[in-house]
Amino acid sequence: MNCCLIQVQSQTATFRNPEFQNFHKSFALPPPTTIVGLAGAALGFDAKAAQDFF
Repeated sequence: MNCCLIQVQSQTATFRNPEFQNFHKSFALPPPTTIVGLAGAALGFDAKAAQDFF
């Protein structure tokens, strides 16, 4: 069985919920598109290639 463990850390990060305009409400976890972008960048893909790959 193959396994890959990836740990991502940050001092601070917010993932703004676009449904809220009056204050900055944030998601608890990054949205799927953010995860795809991070993984694609780590693999060396551009934005379009990352979306196609995942």
